[in-house]
Amino acid sequence: MLILLRGGAAILIALLAAASPSLAATAPPNPVAASIDDLFSRLTAHGFSGSVLVVRHGETLLRKGYGLADHKTGAPVEPETAFDLGSITKQFTAAGILRLEMDGKLATADRLGSYLPLIAKHVGLELAPGQTREDVAKITLHQLLTHTSGLDNFYVDQSPSWKEYLAKTLAQPLLAAPGQEFHYSNTGYDLLAMIVEVVSGGPYERYLREKLFLPAGLSSTGFDLPAWRRDRIARYQDWTTRDWAFPVEMPLDRPPRLRLCGSGGMLSTVDDLYRWHQALLGDRILSAAAKEKLYHPVLDSYAYGWRIGTTDRGTKVIAHGGFDSALGVSAGFYRFVDDDVVLIVLANTHMNRQLNMEIVAGWVQGLLFGGVVPMPPPSGPASPPRPALAGRYKLPSGGEMEVFWRGNQLVAATADPEGMLLLNLPDSLAADAPEDEAMTRIFRGIDAGDWEPLRSALWADASFDGLKRRTLGWWSAQRKELGSFVSVRPVHQVWRQFDGAPELQIFLLVRFERGLRLVRALRNAGGRYLFNVENIPERIEMTLASQGPDTYSAWSLRFQTGARMVFDSGAGTLKILGQRSVTVARRDATARN
Repeated sequence: MLILLRGGAAILIALLAAASPSLAATAPPNPVAASIDDLFSRLTAHGFSGSVLVVRHGETLLRKGYGLADHKTGAPVEPETAFDLGSITKQFTAAGILRLEMDGKLATADRLGSYLPLIAKHVGLELAPGQTREDVAKITLHQLLTHTSGLDNFYVDQSPSWKEYLAKTLAQPLLAAPGQEFHYSNTGYDLLAMIVEVVSGGPYERYLREKLFLPAGLSSTGFDLPAWRRDRIARYQDWTTRDWAFPVEMPLDRPPRLRLCGSGGMLSTVDDLYRWHQALLGDRILSAAAKEKLYHPVLDSYAYGWRIGTTDRGTKVIAHGGFDSALGVSAGFYRFVDDDVVLIVLANTHMNRQLNMEIVAGWVQGLLFGGVVPMPPPSGPASPPRPALAGRYKLPSGGEMEVFWRGNQLVAATADPEGMLLLNLPDSLAADAPEDEAMTRIFRGIDAGDWEPLRSALWADASFDGLKRRTLGWWSAQRKELGSFVSVRPVHQVWRQFDGAPELQIFLLVRFERGLRLVRALRNAGGRYLFNVENIPERIEMTLASQGPDTYSAWSLRFQTGARMVFDSGAGTLKILGQRSVTVARRDATARN
């Protein structure tokens, strides 16, 4: 039977390739395709690297690789390049469970307790009598699939082994009673992968490959089983594996202990994901009843490995993303059902944790359907690296900004909070930034213990007691670290659509005696607010796009703005320009590059 399956799958792959000429053909030139290509070309000048596929009504508008698959060798990204999918993997795990249900091997209504003894034996954990709590045993596979199990969120690669991982999972209290609340849990999907193994009697990946991937025509999806050519796999570009015993740049070099399973880490290409989309349109892989479960949202718009949403145009979208802040993985798979459009973006960089696929998908929608898109600034022609520009520059704050070449791209990096603001929001430190009376009243009220200004400004459905408790803890910590509160000023704002409604994001610079913090205020159409603290990372790197021999631009996807950087190598200065501010950094002649 196995031989017949493989032979039939090989024939099917050939037939699918013949039936899908749009993926192989060169996309016909048209203004929409050109505008989408222009968007990703501009992003590439500011650090993006990845593969993009846009198909509308079966016609390929764009199928192209951007940037580098490997910085060290200079290998470019091609449309055929394979990437780490991150959490897009979850939809394959969900489909595997549904396929087992179709074959009568399990039911999504089954309780986890029925499988825990088998899973424990599978990973070498000896369960003591009574070790499996009743609340954990009652969790259903349906609740694992929809992130309503109440299980906390852990990662396999943060434990020494699957044995310790399972023991840790079983020891943790639930975040909520099963079925009551949505809590995104990678742990739940890793347990589902183990259930696939103990029920199918073989490895998780082998089951998916034989039952899903090969019948659907996916020859370049998996981890261990595809016959990978290493030069076809994108390296991790932003890897920061300080918690690991050694660095990993090539996904295939991750040892078993550091591999995710059902929750993420699968490798694939934009072409294979499109074939998966095509397979899900019919009933060959999953029955109509199985797909009804696959796409039925429960809480927080989440179904089985997919989010089911509505665009700001009122059309249906089925989507999922993938993100790994440690490795630079960023991926998005969007199926605009009513528009018959598929958008797939696979990247090996998260662009300093700012590559938000929801934002990018919104921009592509804007280009497809006539919306407003805040395009990054265009770059000038590429020029050879100029070593004279590289070096360490002292900022007026006393901090430092390092400028260096990575291949043919100039990069600015800093661990100084004010330096980070200068790159992203260059006018945020301008001396003439006006105060906002309402925000000043709210924040001075917090500082003085008067909570009424905050209460009266909040969204009507916001939980004030919970926010007050969190705010008080955060404010006390800032006062302890940074001293007395000085001022709050709005420094930037960005409009966005959220759940079909306009929303204004206002970024506030909160200054204390010995430092500053950034807070985002979300204002709805009724003029009420929610507040979120913006985390300032330990260090950022931003790729600078050439605007001329001595002029470059930094651009932030998060804030949709950035600084102009003007170098004077003779004077040893770097001017960081905003719309109304100029900051001069001076090269440190004593620093060793």
